[in-house]
Amino acid sequence: MRVERAASTGEVRDAIAQDWGRTLTRALGDVPWMPIPNVGTHVGKVLTAWEIDAVILTGGNDLGSCPSRDETETEVLDYCGRHRIPVLAVCRGLQLMQAVAGGRVVTAPAAHAGTAHDVALTDHAGRALLGAPQAHVNSFHRRGVAFDDLAPSLEAWALSADGFVEGLRHRTLPQLAVQWHPERALAKPELGLRLIRSLYGG
Repeated sequence: MRVERAASTGEVRDAIAQDWGRTLTRALGDVPWMPIPNVGTHVGKVLTAWEIDAVILTGGNDLGSCPSRDETETEVLDYCGRHRIPVLAVCRGLQLMQAVAGGRVVTAPAAHAGTAHDVALTDHAGRALLGAPQAHVNSFHRRGVAFDDLAPSLEAWALSADGFVEGLRHRTLPQLAVQWHPERALAKPELGLRLIRSLYGG
């Protein structure tokens, strides 16, 4: 979950957009889900106790701005990798996968913030996943991953016209990431549902 500070009390809170609840219900029906608290390295015990079988890393908070979230999600990626649990990483999550793999995250062009644009799906698996050779996606990020900087353990399957990675996957683990937000408005909402359903192989 993203980390926010309440204006009225100064209390630091874990939060998740209500869009996620609506989108997960549409995508997965009665599959139970729960938000994972930012508890740092203790999160592995939480995932074990809850018998988590798939994880979504949501957007919000630049890397480095919330140490508790960075620590938690880094541990989540490691735990899921060791147990081969599927991961869908969204926006910040894509950047986290790149950083954990040893790659650079850079400032994205201003045209990527608060807009929508086309992305090219660059391999057969990406086109099969979304059912088209390209997609029109939303864009809300200030940071991103340039194709030339992609970590060796990752491969791109979606690219923007200016050479930024919009979709990547781990080469050996069941970890998939997109730079856009599947829970927010898309020209074709089914694209977001297909991404989420891919966690369960459909």
